[in-house]
Amino acid sequence: MRKSENVFVRLFLMACAFRLTLARSARWSGNAAFSDECRQEAMLKCSAISGSSDLNFITNKQELDLQCPQLIAGLKCIDNFTLNCMTPQERQYFIQLYAGTNAVIQDLCVEGSYQKEFLRHAPCIRDVRSDFGVCARDYEEKLQRINAQAENLMSTSNNEAQMKALCCSFQTYVGCSQDVVSTKCGAESANFTHHIFNRMGNPFLDKYCKKYADDCPTSSGWVSRVSQWLLAASFVLVALSS
Repeated sequence: MRKSENVFVRLFLMACAFRLTLARSARWSGNAAFSDECRQEAMLKCSAISGSSDLNFITNKQELDLQCPQLIAGLKCIDNFTLNCMTPQERQYFIQLYAGTNAVIQDLCVEGSYQKEFLRHAPCIRDVRSDFGVCARDYEEKLQRINAQAENLMSTSNNEAQMKALCCSFQTYVGCSQDVVSTKCGAESANFTHHIFNRMGNPFLDKYCKKYADDCPTSSGWVSRVSQWLLAASFVLVALSS
């Protein structure tokens, strides 16, 4: 079995990289001199740093302490990318979108009530990691296709279609993941993961995905309720596996 990744970081970065591609596609296309270290793949490499941290195998504080340096290194990598590759306006905009994710990782890696709560639910998250993996792999494959297509997009209508596909794919993943945690870990774990992604995802989801909530296909009782939760800027997601 391949090494599992910290998917909750990777998926968010892929989504942000996609949005950055849309916003800057005109500037990047036809600019052969644009540095490779400033293309979207470079930002996704930051998730590979965090991705080496196996949060979904953690069951105690000692194990978490071993993994947190990699998570923090991933945040530093992202910060360097924004400093070197974004205009001040783009950097400020991105930081606003990423602030929740940054805060969650920082809280997980500092002793306190948030870390204790995470560790309380971690054993069940570990036990159902293979179930989450099915959800995560399908979603990552969709995101990779969307990001690849976005490199060649120039029209506003195509960009709009790609963003809708991104948001609907995310909604499907939300339903898949929440079905797993609700069924196998119980209401308390579901509520905790609700809180995590309420903090992590709301800025991005509220800004870009709310308007598509009613247009995405549904596949379960949970997914059919996601559009209502989006309107309240509340996304539930467990993505601690791959």
